[in-house]
Amino acid sequence: LYTQRLISHLPEGEHLSILDVGGGAGETALTLSKLGHDLEIVVPSPPLAKRCEAKMSQGTPVHNLGFEEYETNRQFDVCLFSESFQYIPLEVSLKKARKVTRQGGLILISDCFRTPEGQQTKLKYRPVGGGHAITRFHEEVEKAGLEIAFMDDITDKVAPSIDLESELNKFIGSSIFRIDRELKDKNPLIRGTMATIFRLLTRDKSRDKLKERLEGHLRNKVEFCKYNCYLMVGMVNPQ
Repeated sequence: LYTQRLISHLPEGEHLSILDVGGGAGETALTLSKLGHDLEIVVPSPPLAKRCEAKMSQGTPVHNLGFEEYETNRQFDVCLFSESFQYIPLEVSLKKARKVTRQGGLILISDCFRTPEGQQTKLKYRPVGGGHAITRFHEEVEKAGLEIAFMDDITDKVAPSIDLESELNKFIGSSIFRIDRELKDKNPLIRGTMATIFRLLTRDKSRDKLKERLEGHLRNKVEFCKYNCYLMVGMVNPQ
C-alpha cells in the first residue's frame, strides 16, 4: 500500500528517469523498474548496494556512496527520497536535488518529520520517530527556491505500525524481566555479577532508554502522531 501510494504521486509518463536516493534494499526501485521506468540508485551502505545490484537489471547504475558525494551531469524526471531524506543534511539535500532534476521535474520526498512538539529539547526521553524539523524543512524549501506542489499526510496510516513494534518490544521485555527475577531468586550472585558488568559497560541514559523501550510506555501511535508527521511531499523544479 505504501509503494502504491508513492507511485500515485509520480508524474504521468511510461518511461520516467528516476534517481532513487537512499535505495534501501532495492524493493521500491525494482517495482518502479517493472513499471518501465529508468532507475539510477544512490545508496551509502555497501551491503544494501549489493542487494540493489542483485535485484536490479545489469543496466541499472547503483552508486555505493552518499548523496552528498554523488556527482552526475544527468538530470532526472524524478529525484526520489523514500525514507532516506531525514539522513541527509537539509542544507545539502534540496539544493542538490534541484541540480539533478530537470526543469519541470519532480522532487518527491516520503519520510517522517518532527512536529514542533517533537523539536523540544527538554524531554526526558527521545520521542518515538525522527526526521528533520518540519518548520526548518519549510524554511529550507524556500531557501532552495522551491515551492511545494502537494503534501500528502499519511501519519495516521503509518502510526499503527508503531503499536505493533511496541507490543513486540513489550513481549521481549517481559521475557527478559522474568528471567531477571528468576535469576535474582535462584542465583543472586550470578545475577549480581551480570548486573554489575552491564552497569559498567553502559551509561545511565542508555539503560533508561532501553528499559523504556522494553516496557513500551512511550512508543505508541498516540505518541508518534504527537511528535511526528509522515508526509509525501512533491516539489516541481522551476529552474
